[in-house]
Amino acid sequence: MSCWVKGYTKSDGTKVKGHWRNTDECKEKSKGLSGPIPPLSKDTLGQYGYSDIRRKTAGDRREALKKAINGYSRKNSVTKREASLAVFRRLNAIATLKKNTLPKDSVLHKRDANWIKREYL
Repeated sequence: MSCWVKGYTKSDGTKVKGHWRNTDECKEKSKGLSGPIPPLSKDTLGQYGYSDIRRKTAGDRREALKKAINGYSRKNSVTKREASLAVFRRLNAIATLKKNTLPKDSVLHKRDANWIKREYL
């Protein structure tokens, strides 16, 4: 078994064509995290008003997310970009976990995550 490596340009300007790599090298070079999503702590976003999202409008949810980002940045002494990244990742994780059990909620979480991505990242 092997995997395809897209073509790329090295830092010195040399162009490398796309090529096949054997399986052992693919495993060594693979990027990203693998495995299950770890358990999430409860009510992290709910304390800022981001709860019962089906009954809230997009504007209400976004106001709650703004409060969550501001609160997270003050609480942990990080920039707003870092705080928004943390909230974005949490929403993505929640959306993934709810994908099969509560698909409507999952869609709303995904929309809110994409909104954070557009506005803050």
